[in-house]
Amino acid sequence: MNKVSVIDRARTAMAVDCEGTIGVYMKKNWDGSPGISVRVSICNTWIPFLEDLKRIWGIGYIHGENTSFPNRKDRFDWQIGKRDHVKSFLKSVQRHLLIKRPQAFHALKAISYLEKCTKRRYRRKNRRFSEEERQKIRELVMEAHALNGRAN
Repeated sequence: MNKVSVIDRARTAMAVDCEGTIGVYMKKNWDGSPGISVRVSICNTWIPFLEDLKRIWGIGYIHGENTSFPNRKDRFDWQIGKRDHVKSFLKSVQRHLLIKRPQAFHALKAISYLEKCTKRRYRRKNRRFSEEERQKIRELVMEAHALNGRAN
């Protein structure tokens, strides 16, 4: 991740507040155990803006979605999905966020819990999450959904 100026951090936080998503999702790991995927994305119809953010931060990727309706513009997303990148990105912009600050705090909490569980997991022989850890992961995901207005 590049070194980013305070102005660019504030501008990016504004974009996350207005057109972004900070999500915590359930996923299955390669061994079938439950895990957490944390992603940040900013959606826009003007791709130069997203390319500028990607260049400034040096992380993430841009993907587009063509619309089949003639009166709608194509939509593009700048997404950050790698856990280390999400963590450092959110720590950089968190103090500038107004609307999505609770989601950022919660996502960082989920990443921290997952890192703690992962360290414990690799000390055990079977390397799977305990039932208590699985339940906590489910709770973290449900809390994130509630913060984002998707209770179910």
